[in-house]
Amino acid sequence: MIVPTREPDQPVLPNFFLQLAHTWQSRAIVRRQACHFGAYGARAMHNLQNHHRQDGTKPLVHDRKAYTFSFTLNGGELIMYAHHILPPMTDGGEPEHQMTRVKTFDVNKSHNRLREGVLAFRNARELAKIYRDDFIAAANSALPGSETESD
Repeated sequence: MIVPTREPDQPVLPNFFLQLAHTWQSRAIVRRQACHFGAYGARAMHNLQNHHRQDGTKPLVHDRKAYTFSFTLNGGELIMYAHHILPPMTDGGEPEHQMTRVKTFDVNKSHNRLREGVLAFRNARELAKIYRDDFIAAANSALPGSETESD
């Protein structure tokens, strides 16, 4: 059974990330770090989504939907990214990771821009939690002996 934890130092299947830039880091470095962590999160959600299909009896789901989000904050720019898994390019190949820039918020420009950025951050965090909890519940229900086994 997969049991989520609320301990911040023991994350289970993270799918929401914030990458803060140091003063010496460029935007490219921070973006690559967000891509790296987002790929881990997207793969975690993909594996959880396909938990009951990994025995090979059913095809894996590659729905191209983003269930993982990351934000970068660098020099007053808050940038939101969505991460999703693409099907393998070749038979027997590994799935591909895609990171898409959703929106940029110039949080230093005005109170409204800051408010928009904070709202997007909070909504993405809540949506990521909903996705994660739904996948955990589905994976747990597919366990042998669970009350409601899924197909």
